[in-house]
Amino acid sequence: MNRGLVETEINDAWTLLKRLGLGKDREYHPGTPSNPAALFRRLTYQDYWSTSFNEHYYNFLLFDNSIIDFRFNSFRPLNFTYSYIECPYIFVTFFDYVKNLDIEIDSQDYQELEWDLKKAYDMEGQDQELKLTVTPIRYDFAPEIYTLDVHPASHFHLGFKNEIRIGTKRILHPLSFILFVLRHCYPNKWIEFISIDQYIKFLPLIRDSLDEIDASIFFNEKEMILE
Repeated sequence: MNRGLVETEINDAWTLLKRLGLGKDREYHPGTPSNPAALFRRLTYQDYWSTSFNEHYYNFLLFDNSIIDFRFNSFRPLNFTYSYIECPYIFVTFFDYVKNLDIEIDSQDYQELEWDLKKAYDMEGQDQELKLTVTPIRYDFAPEIYTLDVHPASHFHLGFKNEIRIGTKRILHPLSFILFVLRHCYPNKWIEFISIDQYIKFLPLIRDSLDEIDASIFFNEKEMILE
């Protein structure tokens, strides 16, 4: 995987998300914390999401204010992280937000106030009701810190601040991660996706066309059975 392929797939991922009505905003030059591990380690999940949201630490903002971030630390050697940071607040549409303000706005006033209303909507969305549960997803590829039976070279994290690491034998591309999130977090949109005529061209990116990690180095016999 190289920089050109990554940029192409991120563009294709955004096109797909927009077509499905999932894409809300794209950052072409995402912010980057100087020490993300140290920054996020001390935060609650709500603060983790709100910091990423407010500082634009993301590639894509989804319609429900969840975040997709592709962070490549190095291409040689390859080292990267993909994140899906589910919004911890119950999503309220902009239309419902304006409606709930319970103020009368005629069409001319609305045109003049629309920008301010959308800005307030984005900010005040953080004060909405918290969800009972969230399931953030992170995928890491970091073969240099592979640890036998404990830290797979290629793995998923499910949840927040836990020790869950689910090893994979293949190296996910940006589009692969998008399809994984789409399938498991937005099943209604997945159904819509598989009805698209061109969807079949994406299916190899789920598994078949992905490179495998070097099992002779990064898997022992026991791990091959477990993963």
